[in-house]
Amino acid sequence: MVDGEGTKGLQESSKLSQLQPIPPRKIIQDFPLADEVDVGHNDGWWDGRISGSLGDDIRVVNFKGSWEQLVYSQEELRRHHKWDYDSEIKELERVTAAETVSGNKGDFQFKPGTLVEGTSGLD
Repeated sequence: MVDGEGTKGLQESSKLSQLQPIPPRKIIQDFPLADEVDVGHNDGWWDGRISGSLGDDIRVVNFKGSWEQLVYSQEELRRHHKWDYDSEIKELERVTAAETVSGNKGDFQFKPGTLVEGTSGLD
C-alpha cells in the first residue's frame, strides 16, 4: 500500500500494546472443537473459537464478544498466539523476543523493517 501520491508506504501510529510480531505460519491440518484460532477475515485477523465442523476442511467459528458464527476453510485459520512482551510467542512454536525486537519490557522497540500486525490489545 502506498500514500495518496503513490510515492511512499503508508504509515500509521499505534500503541505498543496493539502491535505484535507476525506469528510463525504453521499449516494445521485439523482444528479440533473448542480450539482457539485467528481467522483471516475483512483484511485482518480475528480471535475466535472452533464451535463445529462441516466436513473435512470446513470449520464453524464463534468470535469473541459476539454471538456470530461463520464458516471458514482451514486455510483461512491459524492457531491463536498470545505475544508475551517478556519473552516469546507461546503455543506450538517459540520465537524469542531477541529474534524480532530489541530492548526489554521497559523500552520495548521493534527493529526498523520488522513486519508486525495490529491487534485490538484486548487479548
